[in-house]
Amino acid sequence: PQSWTEVGNKFSLEVLCQDEILVEVQKFWFGRLPSSLAYKMLGDALLKHDNQQGIQRLLIIYLCLIENLRCSQLVTPLYLYRWTEGRVMLLEKLLETDVLHVCKDLSLDMYNFYHRKAL
Repeated sequence: PQSWTEVGNKFSLEVLCQDEILVEVQKFWFGRLPSSLAYKMLGDALLKHDNQQGIQRLLIIYLCLIENLRCSQLVTPLYLYRWTEGRVMLLEKLLETDVLHVCKDLSLDMYNFYHRKAL
């Protein structure tokens, strides 16, 4: 939602309620995608938006697609390390869905500030 970008990492209850409605609508449409396509879209979104400027947009995409994923490997966005509320939202969503029952390799990059691809 646009308000996440405008407000930054500070949220009021009204903004969160309005944005939750928008996320639910997007989740409805993303929920109709096949799991393999949702996984590919999530990978593309991670490559494009996992940075300081795109993390809010990435979190929305992640929250919308996570319910439909059935994959053995899953990574969390790296740039959530500075956004506590975003990490909590993502962890709650992971625990609410059954994606962790299928996932064998979960990488919580959102807790790794010194992440290097070579390691």
